[in-house]
Amino acid sequence: MRLSVCLACFLVMLSGCKEGAPSVSALSVTIAPASATVTAYGTQDLSGSATGFTATPTIDWYMQEGPATPATPTNCGYLNPATTPSLNDCIYGYVTYTSDQGTSPTAVYHAPSTPGTYHVVLQAMQFSGFILQAVKTGTAEIVVTQ
Repeated sequence: MRLSVCLACFLVMLSGCKEGAPSVSALSVTIAPASATVTAYGTQDLSGSATGFTATPTIDWYMQEGPATPATPTNCGYLNPATTPSLNDCIYGYVTYTSDQGTSPTAVYHAPSTPGTYHVVLQAMQFSGFILQAVKTGTAEIVVTQ
């Protein structure tokens, strides 16, 4: 009897996971400005928009070129950094942000000393419990000059 009750609860839980999932075609994630020019060691304020989600999305900012290594497992995107990340670890710059939830996230790009074109990514994800229901990214191009 106990097993059948647990199984029934599990099946109800699974069937509920698909409810409220957003339509992927309705999702939009953008960053403003979409492109910017920053001097070496400069900063650029960024604001994002995540629309079409049926629940508050989880937010993640990172560098497209960022290395996913043990020293920088976050691809040079840092939520509430207690200390300033090293530009030695993040040679393409890094992004800091203060919240990992919401539809209007903000961040700051910190430019490296090396001129070049780099890309900041905003990723919005919707979960139902531990089930990922939807994910969408937006990208901004940052040109670093001397």
